[in-house]
Amino acid sequence: MAGRATGGVGLLLGTIALRAGLDAWAERATGVARPLWHYLPLALLKDLLLAAAWPLPFFSSTVSWRANRLRITRRSRLVQLGGSAPVEPAPAAEQPLPA
Repeated sequence: MAGRATGGVGLLLGTIALRAGLDAWAERATGVARPLWHYLPLALLKDLLLAAAWPLPFFSSTVSWRANRLRITRRSRLVQLGGSAPVEPAPAAEQPLPA
C-alpha cells in the first residue's frame, strides 16, 4: 500500500515539475527570463488559483466583459443585463487561417 502512495506523490511532483518547465519554456520564448527556481512555486500557485476559480460558474451566471455586464442563459446565450437582446456572435473569418 505504501508503494502506491509513494508512486502517487511522485506522479504529482513530476506533473508539477513538467508544468513548471512548460511555463518556463513559454515565458522564455516570449523574452521573459526569470530565475528557473521561480517557476515551480509559480506553477503551483497558478494551478491552485485555477482550481479555486473553476467551480465559480456553478454559483454565478453573470460575466463582466469589456465594460458590459452579461448574463449567461439557457443554451449558453449571452444577454446584456438591462436589456433583453441576445449578443450576436462575431462573423466568421472569410479567409482561411495561414498554415
